[in-house]
Amino acid sequence: ALHAHMAVFDDDPNVANGLALWRTLRLLLFVVADGWLSFMGNEFAHPDEVDLPRPANHFSLAKNFRRWNLADDVHLKFKHCEFFEAFLSHWENVFGSQSARHLFVVTCSEEEQVVVLERGDCLVAINLHPTQSYEGFHTGCMYSGPEMQLLFDTDEERFGGFGRLTARSLHPVLSGKDSRPHSVKLYLPSRTGAVYVSSHLFDQRYAARWDADPVMHFTADDFVAHLATVKAECMQAIS
Repeated sequence: ALHAHMAVFDDDPNVANGLALWRTLRLLLFVVADGWLSFMGNEFAHPDEVDLPRPANHFSLAKNFRRWNLADDVHLKFKHCEFFEAFLSHWENVFGSQSARHLFVVTCSEEEQVVVLERGDCLVAINLHPTQSYEGFHTGCMYSGPEMQLLFDTDEERFGGFGRLTARSLHPVLSGKDSRPHSVKLYLPSRTGAVYVSSHLFDQRYAARWDADPVMHFTADDFVAHLATVKAECMQAIS
């Protein structure tokens, strides 16, 4: 549970590594799922579980609540978690990856702790290794060129990461590998997941919807302000 060192300017390495792993696993689970249920605070890494009153806990109310204010505080890292969760949902709205029939695991290396898979029109590369980053990781893929474009990654600074990947970077599509018709070389930082799409396909099919969704371009602070506005409008509407 993340109870301490959650201030945005606190550089505690254990919390930073824990949140990096949280985002990376979140992306992996989101990609392989056919649906997603997020509620009761788990969307922003609430530090305590929900425990409703029952005989086993002597009908205690001690954990019968959610601290919604944690995600609303721009000075805490919970805002990054909630924003990342929302970003995944908006990515799904644009790409429809969870409803895509195509799901293929290209690489699943226990030694390197790397998973690369195709879901719909996206190539997803996951590096779960706690310390090892891979420069020029060569993986097969089904997507034709001329280039694969980085769509987003879990290490972006707006998600609370270190920004080790270059936004919208382009990677030439190479000849086949891993029984796939094409391949690409990628930089995989430790504890990071990244999503790539064919640059030509993105421009042709997704760019207009991506650019039209403001959440795709938000920072965590923008998202907190956006939610505050929505909440105020809802309260005004019901008053």
